[in-house]
Order: sequence, then structure tokens, then C-alpha cells
Amino acid sequence: MNYFLKIYKYSLLIGAIYALCQCKNKNSIPPPPDLIEEKIMGRIIADALLIENKLSVSGVTQYNLLLLNSYPLLDQKYHLKDSQSYYSYQYYVQQPEKFKQILQIAIDTLNTLKEKLPKENTDNQ
Repeated sequence: MNYFLKIYKYSLLIGAIYALCQCKNKNSIPPPPDLIEEKIMGRIIADALLIENKLSVSGVTQYNLLLLNSYPLLDQKYHLKDSQSYYSYQYYVQQPEKFKQILQIAIDTLNTLKEKLPKENTDNQ
């Protein structure tokens, strides 16, 4: 599971760096009218990272196509309207403190899931 842990930590780090770069943009966008709650957004990001990780290690031949087709499933799971997650994400990346909290929610969600997994035999490490 160390590989899983590294993947999602690096993914979150890349997302955080991207968000910080976006913070330099002076033209801040207003919140969308159907802004996703921070707690839900954190769970969505955690789910997206899990999907990306599963597809990347599975060796599927059409990785990008499967990845693109998986995002509407997240919209269905969280009962989101079309583009609601996109516009909410664009808003949050321009709000560094809120985005940091969202990333922490995603990390906490993934850690909770990791704790529920059966323990691996660590003698080989």
C-alpha cells in the first residue's frame, strides 16, 4: 500500500502547487451559484484520486478514455449538475485557504479508507 499512499500524496501535492499558481491570478472569479460544499468537494477529489490510481496501476490500454468516462460517475454519485464540479473546483483553486482545507479533507478521507484496508505483511519491506 505504500505505492498507493505515495500516489495520492503526490497527486494532492501537484494539485496544491497548481492551486497556489492560480492564486497569483488577480481576476478572482465569484463563487458559482451552485457551489459545492467544501466537505463534499474534498470527498470528490479523494474519489477522483482513487479512480486515477486504480486505472493507472491496472495497466488498461485506454486509460485516458476510461478516466474521462469515470468523471460523470462521480457527478452521479454526488448528485451534481452538469459542470458543477468543474466550476466549483475553479473557484476553490483561487481561494488558497479554502482549497487547503479541501485538500486536507481529501487526505483525511483517503487515510480513513487506508485504515479500513487489511494490514499488509511488512516483513518484505
